[in-house]
Amino acid sequence: MENLGEKFRQTRIAKRITIEQAAEETCIPKSSLEAMENEDYSQFPAEIFLTGFIRNYAIYLGLNPNEMIALYRSRLIQEQPIPVEQLLSLEKKISVKKIFPIVVILIVVAVLIAAAAYFFIFSESDELKPVVETAAVSNLPLFDGQFIEQKMKADDKIRIPVGEDEFILTVKEIGGNVLFEYESGAEKTLVETNIPINEEKLIDFNSDGIADVKISTKEFDSVSQTALIRISREVGEAVLSSDANPQPSVSPESEFIDIPTDVEISAPESRRVESIIVETSSVANPFSIDIVFRDRCFVRYKLDTEDDFVEGFFRNNQRLKLDGNMRIYLSLSNAGVASVKVNGTDVQLGTLGQVVSREAQWAFNHQRNLYELRIIPRY
Repeated sequence: MENLGEKFRQTRIAKRITIEQAAEETCIPKSSLEAMENEDYSQFPAEIFLTGFIRNYAIYLGLNPNEMIALYRSRLIQEQPIPVEQLLSLEKKISVKKIFPIVVILIVVAVLIAAAAYFFIFSESDELKPVVETAAVSNLPLFDGQFIEQKMKADDKIRIPVGEDEFILTVKEIGGNVLFEYESGAEKTLVETNIPINEEKLIDFNSDGIADVKISTKEFDSVSQTALIRISREVGEAVLSSDANPQPSVSPESEFIDIPTDVEISAPESRRVESIIVETSSVANPFSIDIVFRDRCFVRYKLDTEDDFVEGFFRNNQRLKLDGNMRIYLSLSNAGVASVKVNGTDVQLGTLGQVVSREAQWAFNHQRNLYELRIIPRY
């Protein structure tokens, strides 16, 4: 028989959800989630609390809550002692006259319990359908960082936040090409786009003429029928359609110095952000960026002293300090929760929920004959 705890654990792991994340998003204590996955029901004060937690956790993981509760109850029944064996052991001591009323009472109680269980399961099934359908959408994986890279197969879906709205991206077919279907525009019309393996395209979900993500396809596996899909927010400048090729406005390998006083950022007017001059100096000294987080935020950064990017999630009251010589690249998925200081100066990089990419670097201003420590937007 299928194991309830193992079903919960395998589903959570398949969705790449940690036990801490599940506890935070369901408001169920971590200890209670662990107890359910380990089938240790001794810590629950009453069955009504346990069945409520099972129902909420099942909906959160996209499982059928009635099936999960039925699975729990069937396991509970198996663990109960069999009354018939107890009756047989007392057969010689108890007369038939005394046994008969007990048997009748047991039968009546069993019938009442079965009727109540039938009514509970089947009367609620229709009422739960809208909730389950809504939960099916909200439980889809959410792209809430600067990029995501994972193996995907046909019918896999992911939610893509764009501004205050969300759009669903679906993998329809995988072969030499990957066929995607996605919601587009205010009416969320379904649109298909085909991306060959080892190629990439820009996608404009809200049809405002500005690409929202870049999708790259690689590593097709003919055995498992999966492909490695990378979705990135670093899309370059504005495009006229979702099939346009990315055109980065500023090369990531640009020089640190000899930048004119007024840096022109080739980006749409609605997305244009002016560079910030933090301080000036006659020499370009090493500098630091100190960040304190007030809520959950995904961070990606690269120091000029290192070859590779570093990335990870930070939570409330966590701190990140970066030291660079001439340049530091920094991306934040939720810029409004980050209190940022550059060489001790407060710098506001963005608002709540806003994804930003910035580069702090020394630039030489020939007109003033000084170095300027600038915060330059990257698109």
